[in-house]
Amino acid sequence: AAPEWIREACMNDPTALWEDFYQRQTNTFFKDRNVLRAVFPELMPPNVREQPNLQHAKLNAGEPKAVGALYQAARISWESRECAHCCPPSDEACGSGFGSIRGLRMLTRFMVANNCTLPEAFVACDRDGDGFLSREDLRLSLAHAPGGLFGQPSSPSTPSIPDSLSVAVHSLLDRNKDGVVDLQEWISGFVKQAVALKGDNFELPRALGAELELIRPTSAQLEGKTTVLEVGCGVGNTVFPILRANPDLFVFALDASPSAVTLLRANPEYRPDRVYACVDDLVSSEAKHPFQQRLEDVVPPGGVDVVTLVFMLSALPPEAVERAIERVATVLKPGGMVLVRDYAQGDLAQLRHPAGSKLQENSYIRGDFTIASYLSPEILARHFKSAGFFAEECYIEQRQLFNRKESKTMVRRWVQGRFRKPEHCCYHM
Repeated sequence: AAPEWIREACMNDPTALWEDFYQRQTNTFFKDRNVLRAVFPELMPPNVREQPNLQHAKLNAGEPKAVGALYQAARISWESRECAHCCPPSDEACGSGFGSIRGLRMLTRFMVANNCTLPEAFVACDRDGDGFLSREDLRLSLAHAPGGLFGQPSSPSTPSIPDSLSVAVHSLLDRNKDGVVDLQEWISGFVKQAVALKGDNFELPRALGAELELIRPTSAQLEGKTTVLEVGCGVGNTVFPILRANPDLFVFALDASPSAVTLLRANPEYRPDRVYACVDDLVSSEAKHPFQQRLEDVVPPGGVDVVTLVFMLSALPPEAVERAIERVATVLKPGGMVLVRDYAQGDLAQLRHPAGSKLQENSYIRGDFTIASYLSPEILARHFKSAGFFAEECYIEQRQLFNRKESKTMVRRWVQGRFRKPEHCCYHM
């Protein structure tokens, strides 16, 4: 069994451990779960059900909002530089343009004014998705104006941004001079100016993503759409594949990790008319972050048609599973469905847990201290029955994979279930 101090760390605050996990990963670590188009055919239109393996074009959201804010701030800073009379646009030696302290201050104020956080701006500028900003990444992000982001459509007359701006800001933020800017360097470069910016109504917590004022979907945007609540959305591994395949879906995406939600919102495919992402911890009775939004305040009672729980219940302490199910039941319409896919007992991953990592029966602690539980159809059905659902189906999917390098067959096992909320029921939390 795992040592007592590890057990306490995992069970007392599992949300903090997942937040730490998402802070350590770059946006290239996560892969789309395209297989869910076949696993959850009820979410797909008829043509996708017949051919679930077909590839679908990514959502056309234009440039991310963060890139639009960067462009606008760069243009304003460049046009109002104090040394305009002495420095031509091509002069990279000038230090009082966008690359100056003044330029950073203007950029930060503009991002805050447009509700664009520093982490979002970083992810949006990371054009190749490697977790670092090169000069080329910044040049491409600032080279043109995205159309329509701030009510200013692109036109041939839109002023261009000199390459010297990206060179200057990159040199200023690249503190260790290794040729790339990581997230810590990016944020610290702006945070250093926090004191000076207070006179301009600058709020550092908000710039870091601590007070996101998100625009909620209107009734007109939801009209005619199938509404889905994805709990444990992470960075959108499930959200974006199903949205690409079905234009008639609207997804409420929920996760307990602020870093995960920030990465999702910064994704170029994030469209407010198709998805609304927010932070909430279903198993905690108190808000742990100033920008946490209660699920019940975001989604009205009976406001969603389907709830998806993909590898989510296995990440919770076993005693918290039923509370999470009860919370999602409050926003699921009568007759609505909960779709589950998770790790099953006997899965290869369970067999590979080292000695001393066991928390309790079929629950383990990973190397990063997150919880990994392995479920059975009987256990899963019992949890949902206790929350007032009835099971339409709950079964094990098993697949054998051959590892050529090790010359052995490996068994992967998943538990899948469909649980229906009764037509006449009432939940109170």
